[in-house]
Amino acid sequence: FDVTILQRYLKQVEPNLVKGQPDYFFIQGITRLRIRHTVVWREASGNRLHGVIKDIVRHCQKILYPDRYRRACLAAAETFKAMADEFPEGSPEAEPYRQEVETYSQRAEQEKEQ
Repeated sequence: FDVTILQRYLKQVEPNLVKGQPDYFFIQGITRLRIRHTVVWREASGNRLHGVIKDIVRHCQKILYPDRYRRACLAAAETFKAMADEFPEGSPEAEPYRQEVETYSQRAEQEKEQ
């Protein structure tokens, strides 16, 4: 993810947390996560949760807060869809965003079935 994706996603999933916050709020948040080695930056893939942290966070969210986890997955899918829709139809630049839409949609559907 990058600052733009984080900002759009949080507006979907936690609007009260980010209401009225300037762009710097999101940049500062990512910077704090990098300093703590919670997220790492990788060329061409953006910020990612470091190592096994991603799997631990996902597992804990699924177990402890299944409804919130499902809503978070749906919000992520909607965020990536909106980003993909900003590109012209058939644009190869939109494909990574569309893949993320599919991934998060599948995760949400799996939680619905359980």
